[in-house]
Amino acid sequence: MRIVVDMQGAQASNRDRGIGRYSLSFIEALARNALHDEIILLLNELFPESVKSISTLFLNRYSNIIIKTWRPIPSISYLENETNSLRLQFAKQLFRLTIDSLKPDVVLYTSIFEGLVDNAAVYLSVEPADYLQVSILYDLIPLINSDLYLDNPAVKSWYFDKLEALKRSDLLLAISDSSCLEAI
Repeated sequence: MRIVVDMQGAQASNRDRGIGRYSLSFIEALARNALHDEIILLLNELFPESVKSISTLFLNRYSNIIIKTWRPIPSISYLENETNSLRLQFAKQLFRLTIDSLKPDVVLYTSIFEGLVDNAAVYLSVEPADYLQVSILYDLIPLINSDLYLDNPAVKSWYFDKLEALKRSDLLLAISDSSCLEAI
């Protein structure tokens, strides 16, 4: 089986927080337990420090890991492109074409809630895909506490777009019973 892993959750603004650490640990466990599968880590070149560190971490330890990169045009954060979304739309399409070119059986998104303030462009296909789309769900705290987190109309619009993308996942992997109940 060919598993493509979107690593932007371990690269973008959450890389040094729980999402980044969880993503790396999850992929290490996957690599240890899926020895007969091909695992392609897809890295965003606009985060060069993490491309190097993630490549070093995985290539030196796991023979079933392949590193691939893609390079969107810079300055694609949602808040930068709120009034002119053409740059971001192009990045999303490039991301989708890159994934499609890898001919995956499964695509695992380490975090779809990226790209508000950084150069991440996580995009689940709107059209039916030839592969399973799997998303890791950490929590829905901004939705539950919307008065604290979603008072900015631009942030609210971005977050609700991400929720719609989450609904397009074929499978959600909740990191806890609490996040599972939030999804339900």
